[in-house]
Amino acid sequence: MNEVKLAVGSLALDLKRTGLYLHQNALSTASGFEEEAHKRIKEISLENVDPYLVQLVKGAESVLQMPVTEDRKAEDAIMYARLLQNYTQKYL
Repeated sequence: MNEVKLAVGSLALDLKRTGLYLHQNALSTASGFEEEAHKRIKEISLENVDPYLVQLVKGAESVLQMPVTEDRKAEDAIMYARLLQNYTQKYL
């Protein structure tokens, strides 16, 4: 579970940074953290984890698929970052 905790925590941090930089309209920096978030999602094995975590990771992945022009992308990225961080602290 330690590897999962590290990957989920890193995903939460990358999502938070993505959201914050999108909010500041620093699109090139945000896209760099978005790529890192995609890498973290690939690191997480969703086979032996809680269904709620699977739902959160899939939701975060859908946020990353949104176009940059979508107004709520930054807000949703920060929301999923907080949810993943809380999950990591409580359950992993």
